[in-house]
Amino acid sequence: MKVLRSLTWLFFLSTMVAACGADDDPAKTPTNNATTNNATTNNATTNNATTNNATTNNATTNNAATNNATTNNGTINENTKTCAKTTCDENATCSDTATGGVCTCDAGYNGDGTTCTDTDECADATLNDCGANAACTNEVGTFSCACDAGFTGDGTTCADIDECADAALNDCDANAACTNEPGTFACACNAGYMGDGTACADVDECADATLNNCDPNAACINDVGTFACACDAGYAGDGTTCMDIDECADVALNTCGADATCTNTPGTFSCACDAGYSGDGITCTDVDECADAALNNCDTNAACTNDIGSFTCSCNAGYTGDGATCADVDECADPMLNICGVDATCTNTPGTFLCVCDVGYLGDGFICVDID
Repeated sequence: MKVLRSLTWLFFLSTMVAACGADDDPAKTPTNNATTNNATTNNATTNNATTNNATTNNATTNNAATNNATTNNGTINENTKTCAKTTCDENATCSDTATGGVCTCDAGYNGDGTTCTDTDECADATLNDCGANAACTNEVGTFSCACDAGFTGDGTTCADIDECADAALNDCDANAACTNEPGTFACACNAGYMGDGTACADVDECADATLNNCDPNAACINDVGTFACACDAGYAGDGTTCMDIDECADVALNTCGADATCTNTPGTFSCACDAGYSGDGITCTDVDECADAALNNCDTNAACTNDIGSFTCSCNAGYTGDGATCADVDECADPMLNICGVDATCTNTPGTFLCVCDVGYLGDGFICVDID
């Protein structure tokens, strides 16, 4: 009832002011009327509306004079804010406008303001700034970025970690090579080793001919992580190529005796005592061929004489020949070869001759005396 009386009193005062203004300054009447009338009209309209709706509307909120004054100046009066009457989602912000309260979902949420649901920024790459090598984790009203394993950074920028630069960051075997790769690394056993790179065992290349290049005439020696080739005795080279050494061409390379012959063979040599000697080729002693008729070819009518490493045959007296073959000499056929007396008769015998005094003579055949 008090509100109604106040409005009636305001209406009366507005009417009086308008009347006085028109009498005092006719030139300004249009402007003043415009302002005053507008206020009056607005007040009248508002007041009527207020009066008619006094029971329903809050009289203070619908104060026509105050509302019109603030609205026309482009500001929002505390008494006209409508966010107090607007129910926004707990994840929304309300803004007062001339037309009423407006609810807007907070960043990280989507909806009409009265209902807001979390936005999954990770489901849409345009809604997050995570790096290509980072994992996006959706959180209520926001998101977070974390670099993938093998990368370091703040999640928006991730740089590859070189695990190979720090032994503590890789599990490669001491006998393996570490290769850095984007976000990870790889281990490979070094040559001469086998395994998965994290555990490497020595390969015995000598146990498999396909794993070494040693010459057939070389020995393969397994070493840790590798192998070596060494030419066998009697061969020369680098182990992968070995050539036979001719030990007989250099007396310093063989042990054959002075009375032996050296024969080169692949990778070695042999010694054989020369004819007329016996032994192992390294030590040779003279053979007495005359002591064994099987070892000489002297004629039975010849004398065998042993020489160093050999022998000689000489026909016995009364024989002629080369020693290997001897023929009887007929000494009686040649007076120069016998000493029979003139009065004796020479009789040839194998290897010699006989002198016998003729009949009527007496003597040894060499000297014969007439028998008187």
